[in-house]
Amino acid sequence: MKREGTRLKKRNGDWASEHIEEQAAVLGQLQDQGYYAVFAVGYDQAVEYIEEYLGTPQSTTF
Repeated sequence: MKREGTRLKKRNGDWASEHIEEQAAVLGQLQDQGYYAVFAVGYDQAVEYIEEYLGTPQSTTF
């Protein structure tokens, strides 16, 4: 998860930093092994990806 507003790539399509490029390589390795591994930029995108993977929570009443 990255802080809101973080740019992952430059305009030319290259990774924004060597650090992010290294992290992207690890995510790619995890994906190759069947894991759901993605960058999430900010809370809202993280929630979106989690719900996409696990499904939208069902409402419950107590």
